[in-house]
Amino acid sequence: MKSSESTQSTSTGTFYLMVAEALALVSNYGIHIILARLLGPSVYGIFGILLSLYLLTGAFLNTGFAVAVSKHMAEEQVDKAILFRKSMYLQLSMAVFFALLFVFFSSDIARILKDHSLTPYLIILGIMIIPLAVFSLFLSGYLNGLKRFAEQAVLKIIYTSTRGIFALILVFLGWKIMGVLVGYLIATLLAMVLSILVFLKLAKKENIFSHQSHKKEITGSQLYAFAIPLTISALLFSAIKNINVLFLKTLLLDNSQVGIYTAAVALANAPALILSAVPMALLPSVSKSFSQGNMLLTRAYIQKSIRYCLLLVAPVLAIVAGSSLSLVTFFYSEKYSLAAPLLVFLFGASLFQIIFSLQTRIITGSGKPKVEMYSLGIFITIMMILNFLLVPRFGLAGMAWATFVSSLISTAWISFYTYQKFKIVPFEIRSLVKIILSGISVFAVAQLWQVSGWFLLIEYVILGLLYILLLYLFGELKQEDLQLVRKVFKSPKLF
Repeated sequence: MKSSESTQSTSTGTFYLMVAEALALVSNYGIHIILARLLGPSVYGIFGILLSLYLLTGAFLNTGFAVAVSKHMAEEQVDKAILFRKSMYLQLSMAVFFALLFVFFSSDIARILKDHSLTPYLIILGIMIIPLAVFSLFLSGYLNGLKRFAEQAVLKIIYTSTRGIFALILVFLGWKIMGVLVGYLIATLLAMVLSILVFLKLAKKENIFSHQSHKKEITGSQLYAFAIPLTISALLFSAIKNINVLFLKTLLLDNSQVGIYTAAVALANAPALILSAVPMALLPSVSKSFSQGNMLLTRAYIQKSIRYCLLLVAPVLAIVAGSSLSLVTFFYSEKYSLAAPLLVFLFGASLFQIIFSLQTRIITGSGKPKVEMYSLGIFITIMMILNFLLVPRFGLAGMAWATFVSSLISTAWISFYTYQKFKIVPFEIRSLVKIILSGISVFAVAQLWQVSGWFLLIEYVILGLLYILLLYLFGELKQEDLQLVRKVFKSPKLF
């Protein structure tokens, strides 16, 4: 009975977090679209630059260390009082260090980016680092480790919603980019205070702050040993997604160009964000099957996961490629029409990045976590070299090509490694051909059937149904696919 209750609690908590992530996604896209329309490409480009720095710093400070704390907080034999004190000291030390770097070297960072107007924004960004680091530690470290998923989800919803509300209010009042940053700072401070109050209430209830000498004491070196590989991987993956904006700024010196590229990237990243749960869910399953020596099951996980991602992303890529201009102007207005041709390459890159991420997580699950870190290092190195070669000559198009080519090469490399390690081609050739043919057919119809405005939604629904029909006629939709859909929508664990 206890096991059943534990399972139900975990599945319910997962659902809470999925809802929080979905609402965060809606909030983030709402902020992007409204700011792009209100501020115009040039000022929106500044937002893109600051957002890239914000996400890169967040990946470094708020990922690996919080996961390490969560892992140890969940262990019964650990002295949680000592863990709390040491983790708080270490996180605050790192946060203060990076905050001071941003504040005292803001003018130097602005000089590197060749735009002195960024200096006051960088100071606010530096101040924001400390409450953001503390909030992340409480949210993803302590509360997640205690399996308080509902509280974690509610706090994340409060944070993402208030962040958008405060930022947009201040922008409407005329504060522009400073209003966005101040709005983010207010929301972060509010979320930090709330997370501390929630944790203190739980800590008092569960007697967490009472030192227990018979329990294991976690050292700072143990926390860092677990956190460092995760942090490096998270930082590299975040750099792949965000560093191009900074490169564009330093190479082209044009905020309008940066704004157009930021708009294209925001739309192109949607499939990766929606499917980000797949690698996370796949990791424990692969770890278990591989540790049990069940290679057949491990191979099945590899092919099925990649097949489902291809099935879901291929029609999106085909539809976007056929209607990119209408899509961009629908969301961002005609000022961003130059983002349309970039969108096709960036969506293609996003598809390759999903497959890349899936395989690196599978390899990590098989006991080779450093392969993910090295593969990401190779990925970003190729992308940076191509950026230096192509952007000065071809501008925005050069950066989109660099992202696409580096994603393709890195995915090919990791697919070869997967084949060598598991003795299996990561995707079924027959399925791949059928999916590609269905996608090309949908692309052709999208090219011929050009609509604009809200009619796009009707077109996309019809094209989506056409894609499903083609898969059915090609014999690609299987009985197990239909059973999976029924299972998802009828699962008693979710509803």
